[in-house]
Amino acid sequence: MIIFTLVFIAFLAGIVLQSLRRNENKIRRPPGPGNFCTSVLTFLRAFVHPSLGRYFTKLGKTYGPLTYVRLGPFKVILVNGTEALREVCKIPALNGRIDCMFKDIMGHQGILWTDNTSQNRKFFFRNTRHFGLGAASAENNIHEEITHLFKYFDSFGGKACSVKGAYNISTLNGIIHRFMGEKVSQDDPQLKSIVDRLHVLVEAPGIMKACIFVPSLTKWIPWSLSGRNFMEKVFRDGLDIAYPILQNRFKSRIPNQPRDLADALMDEVEETTDSNSIFHISKDPIRPLFFDMFTAAIETTIQTYTVSSETKLKSLEGSMAIGYHPPEFKVSFVRRC
Repeated sequence: MIIFTLVFIAFLAGIVLQSLRRNENKIRRPPGPGNFCTSVLTFLRAFVHPSLGRYFTKLGKTYGPLTYVRLGPFKVILVNGTEALREVCKIPALNGRIDCMFKDIMGHQGILWTDNTSQNRKFFFRNTRHFGLGAASAENNIHEEITHLFKYFDSFGGKACSVKGAYNISTLNGIIHRFMGEKVSQDDPQLKSIVDRLHVLVEAPGIMKACIFVPSLTKWIPWSLSGRNFMEKVFRDGLDIAYPILQNRFKSRIPNQPRDLADALMDEVEETTDSNSIFHISKDPIRPLFFDMFTAAIETTIQTYTVSSETKLKSLEGSMAIGYHPPEFKVSFVRRC
């Protein structure tokens, strides 16, 4: 462990020396930390901060919707705010995805981890409303998951309980059901294990976070420490859940009569002859799209509860009341008659 730490420190020292010696062209860049030391500290703090979302948002409030940060050869432009993101995505040079470990593992496919998402976006826009991913048509499924969630909270008898991870099974089941017409048991130990490990990937402590966002570090850092082995195992276990359900589902599938998003995707795959298309059968398109939705659900729920804890949410409209218990975000749920 000491050897790896020394190697990492030497690597950072090399980056610092390169930054000091390198004469950059006078190119106009977005605002950001002005001097070299501040820029280095800003960059490195991202790897140890407990919430990247909160950290990037804070930088955006300080420097504006576009923030430029550099550490040696690693240059990052942070985009904050929906309006800024909408405008930036119109610029081809900035319309790609960051080169991260997720992108590499997913083979540059899917929606979240690919530079060219136009084909995927068209497919989803064409099919999601039809298969009930809109709020109104998914209402029954949502209410069913909420019923399970209420039973979980009722089990604490009104005592304070941590909400970390409490919502994720329900959220994932809602997405899995819309995607392939089936759901996984709330008590499924394999699904619970995957959710717990996805929490680790989203929050990504220390060296793992550095390797995720600067994947070239894995050339020097063993995969066992970088988190790559851990990440690939999570994805494989997720497929172990999804593929048996899909295979059983596809036995009764009728071509061009889709019942769900997975059926529609298979129709798209069978009709695609262009080997360069992301929907060509050689690309195995179900795998990256499934995990895009899977990881997005986990990340969204984690960030939602983080924001809720910061704003000290006091009440939830409807059938429950919430109390806030610092320093850890815990809630007390009491049924309203």
